[in-house]
Amino acid sequence: MLAAEQAAFCEAPGLGQAKFAQLQAVLEMARRYLGESLARGQALTSPMDTRDYLRALLRDRRNEAFCCLYLDTRHRVLGFEELFQGTIDGAAVYPREIVKKALGHNAAAAILVHNHPSGVA
Repeated sequence: MLAAEQAAFCEAPGLGQAKFAQLQAVLEMARRYLGESLARGQALTSPMDTRDYLRALLRDRRNEAFCCLYLDTRHRVLGFEELFQGTIDGAAVYPREIVKKALGHNAAAAILVHNHPSGVA
């Protein structure tokens, strides 16, 4: 339901534009809450923490996105950026740009990530 487009969502009996807006607001609040908790200096201490954080940011995108998560020496999040956007099945990536952005954030570590909108890894 959370990933449905507005027209498809509103076709279901008992669901309309108001309910669609409410659910989208809840989803956005959850994303912001997760992002703010990490922005306050919480470290990514496990692969599961990282997966959950990135899944919340990338799960509903319809096109491939190549992003970078920048970390300090204690694995606290310095920033997250979408560097390249592609089509439904690919994205062009330029290593020089990744390095420039990581240096610009003064990052000690970087996690490179991209999504699979099709659901097929």
